[in-house]
Amino acid sequence: MLSRLLPDRTRKYVAEERECLASLQRVLDRFDTPEGDKSALLRSIAQLDSLFLLVVIGEFNAGKALS
Repeated sequence: MLSRLLPDRTRKYVAEERECLASLQRVLDRFDTPEGDKSALLRSIAQLDSLFLLVVIGEFNAGKALS
């Protein structure tokens, strides 16, 4: 569902990220990786399909800028 909301370029970046994380998962499966690390990686992969919330806080009319 999320992919329908993304521009083509962003969709490409997400697909590349998914490939990188899947590759890392295959490497970790070869080693005695702690379950906590494996589950953290699985959560990261799942989060690629989720929306996120960004909150900008500051004084009213103070001009918020990304840095």
